[in-house]
Amino acid sequence: MKRRFLWLAPLIFLSHDFWGQTALIQEVGIQGFYSVGSTPTRVRIQLSNPEPKPITLKVTLSVAEKDARFGRVDRFDSSMTLQGAEARSVDLPIPMFAARPVLTLDATAPDGRVFAHQSKFLERPQGNALVILLCAEDKTCNEVLGTIGASGNDLQKSAKTKVYTFLVVKELPEEWWVYGPAHSVILARPASGLTVRQRNALEGYCRLRGQVVAVENLVGPGFLDEYRATAAMLRINVGTGSLLRFPDTADMAAFLDRSVSDPQDGNETKIFREHLPSQRYVGRSSPQLATTFEFPTLLWLIVWLAVYIVTVGAVNFLVLTRIDRRELAWITVPALALLFALLLYFTSAAKRPSNVSVDEIATYYMDDQSPRAAAYYDVRLSSPHRQDLTLSVPGEAVWNGSDRILGSIATFSVFDRNVSNSAQGWSMRLLPERKFEVPLLQWSYQDLSFSGTPVLPGRMRRLSGGQLVNETGLSFRQAVYVADDRIFDLGTIGAGATFLPEKGGGVDAEDLRKKWRDRWQRNSLPFDRNSPEDIKQFLATQGDATYPVFVGLAEAPVLGASLPAANFTHRQYVIVVVGMRGTP
Repeated sequence: MKRRFLWLAPLIFLSHDFWGQTALIQEVGIQGFYSVGSTPTRVRIQLSNPEPKPITLKVTLSVAEKDARFGRVDRFDSSMTLQGAEARSVDLPIPMFAARPVLTLDATAPDGRVFAHQSKFLERPQGNALVILLCAEDKTCNEVLGTIGASGNDLQKSAKTKVYTFLVVKELPEEWWVYGPAHSVILARPASGLTVRQRNALEGYCRLRGQVVAVENLVGPGFLDEYRATAAMLRINVGTGSLLRFPDTADMAAFLDRSVSDPQDGNETKIFREHLPSQRYVGRSSPQLATTFEFPTLLWLIVWLAVYIVTVGAVNFLVLTRIDRRELAWITVPALALLFALLLYFTSAAKRPSNVSVDEIATYYMDDQSPRAAAYYDVRLSSPHRQDLTLSVPGEAVWNGSDRILGSIATFSVFDRNVSNSAQGWSMRLLPERKFEVPLLQWSYQDLSFSGTPVLPGRMRRLSGGQLVNETGLSFRQAVYVADDRIFDLGTIGAGATFLPEKGGGVDAEDLRKKWRDRWQRNSLPFDRNSPEDIKQFLATQGDATYPVFVGLAEAPVLGASLPAANFTHRQYVIVVVGMRGTP
């Protein structure tokens, strides 16, 4: 009997060691560099099943501050099934808002058994701008780094080491958000050797405010050819990002030298170094289209208070004096106070929505070269009652995260509930479907933002004679065209329609934008999303560039967000901003 036990003991300990390796954190970010803030960080998890039968694991990643005095913890759950003896890696997008983050991994079975527990303290990335060098061979990598290091004078060489950190990456990411920690990416390998997913990931990063530097004699065809073939300038705007082209490594190294030599405002080198916006878009204000709650203004409250004082202090005592029953003031004053309070409550509540609402607004930044868009999605969940809701958001768009600081447009928010609730952080399910647990107060809302690079059925194409044809597959209920500081109201533009954008004299663009800014700052009139004039002013603020811009508003499917366990009102809008830079 003792011998049997001795033979079983090693198997028991061996099995425990196997289970300890069922799930572990394999890599965070790119070689230890990770994003801080709303851009998610790749957390690669290694999963393995040492048993011959399938297992289902609940994998939880938690992000907390190392300092226990800050109690906020963000939790991200995933459910994954592993077949017998299966092993695989999974990349999860996790936002890091903690100043000194501690990443914890827990893997449990449906019956509660703990298979893995791991905690990892993440060192903050260096302050230098991270420049990722994509190359295929050691020889090429060394030559590029050597040319950059040897270029310039002694001051420039010293400055480059203080401004930039160069990181060689040979295995290219297959998701655009993995490039999040990068200030810029240098492509120094043949584009023809990239897989479709690698090419789409790099293009997605470029379109979504990224900076990609292409060394032409090393890249060749196969990456953003439609832009590189039609433009000879150094910087090419792609979506909301930039593509910079250099004939060879020496020319690129000289550009980096100039970027650390105190460049002037507006100079290409300063735009690159400080990662400034490459396009003069006024800025997105898409939440204007979402549900809002109107609360009494200060003037309204002052008038209401004045009426109350006159009624209670003058009218009430005048009536009681005339009937010679002033002792009834003990009853009439509280009664009038209660009456005015009820009237104040119900008159203000009458203007607010009475149903749970989910508003989805997509803003697509495009150009006339490609049907692929840089997409920014805003989802607003609002409730007239205090309740906890589960919001399901399908699709491949990546959640940008939120540190839960109210924006300037917020009037009332879930995070006013109490401090402890705010410190609880996010609770989110990543796999197999994405769900958010959102607690809401009465008459409150929560905004979530996402990013992606969807491909539309077509583009806004320019024809000879100055005409445009709408091949986006969207029917715009209202559109404007901005050119030469004039705004042209296009009205309704149907899918497949051909139209002349600069018809009529148009109106002065700056005057129309000034009206919008004044209205926004003074909050003089509520925005009416059904008013053509309000929509025209709104669209005029979405596109401002050195070249003509088409801006249209459509009512079309966005992400398909839903509340599985609640009835709700669903609104979906798509704003399309197209920079017309090409030729017929």
